[in-house]
Amino acid sequence: MRYAKLNVVVGLALLVVFMLSGFLLVFLHDTAAGQAIVERIGEENYHLLVVAHTHGNMFALINVIVGLVVSHFGLQGGTVRWASILALLGFLMPVGIFLKVFVGFPPPLILLGDLSMLSAVALLTWAAWRGGSPD
Repeated sequence: MRYAKLNVVVGLALLVVFMLSGFLLVFLHDTAAGQAIVERIGEENYHLLVVAHTHGNMFALINVIVGLVVSHFGLQGGTVRWASILALLGFLMPVGIFLKVFVGFPPPLILLGDLSMLSAVALLTWAAWRGGSPD
């Protein structure tokens, strides 16, 4: 159950972070000073930041859901532990996008995060189907 709590807490905390990034994106889009920054970083990089914001929020919500499903169904074992860890590793995707925009980091980190989240959801689905029964 400690993994479930970790998924919920990290998911909610990062939901706040990625929501704040949304305010920054609105500033960049809607103000003259922000438009100057967008011109400096480039339109493509601005859109990548929008993608990171969107996926970061979605992955935060998925982590909350992972934690709640594990708790609700009382799931335990290695499969659930791996699903929890992989869901947390899913945040490598939006972090990888930020790193690509700001320091030119190569994209494999983005793919690793994406595959981690996909694997987490698949494993959790399997664990819930195989052994979970709600209270």
